[in-house]
Amino acid sequence: MKRKQLIWSPIIMAVFWITGCQEQVNQPADNTTGAGSMRFIQAASNAEELDFAYQDLTDNNFYLAEENVSYGYQYGYYDLIPDVRVFRLYQTNSNVMVSEGSVVIENAKIYTMLAFDYKDSISATMISYEDTLALPDSGKTFVRFINLGADLTDIRISDYDSNNTLAQLTWLEASGYRTLTAGNYRFNILGSALQDTLLQTKPITFESGDIYTIILSGTITDLTPVPFNARVFRDTGS
Repeated sequence: MKRKQLIWSPIIMAVFWITGCQEQVNQPADNTTGAGSMRFIQAASNAEELDFAYQDLTDNNFYLAEENVSYGYQYGYYDLIPDVRVFRLYQTNSNVMVSEGSVVIENAKIYTMLAFDYKDSISATMISYEDTLALPDSGKTFVRFINLGADLTDIRISDYDSNNTLAQLTWLEASGYRTLTAGNYRFNILGSALQDTLLQTKPITFESGDIYTIILSGTITDLTPVPFNARVFRDTGS
């Protein structure tokens, strides 16, 4: 693993069209039995590429887990020793730190760490969510939504066909996992206050027994180069 030279920099507060891209990678050297697992998703629409690093528990140095991470890609899951684990984002191919965040990793639990645009500052920072260990019944799927829109507060997500509301989310909020019958869906994303339609997704196919996260990111204005969009990431499944 490459080591990042440690630098002093102000720490920003820690805290994805359809179908997100996925890239197979080697896991960090931290692998161990009796571990928790973490994946990383680059959902910061203003950042072309980022380097993702983690702090080693033995020498406290930061080691690169991923380099040149493009918007819309996910990496992992990586097995990590349970503890308070610290992660950093760096400008690609430099020692300039962009953000730092920490997660309390617990044994046998799984998590997602995301880079996202921090409101109108449009500076990538990080937030983490715990993922489910449960599995849907045959013929069913689990789906959750995360609101990372850079210039949105409250949004409402409804089923395009039935108009049933599936989630109402404030900024940075994740819905619980919704149990849906496996099949094809479209969603309307509306601004909760005015009830105006911000986005209608293309058809999405959810397979039986699989689990998905839909990340809403980008902007409805011109804060980032990427318009408001929904990207689908498969969490686990057969």
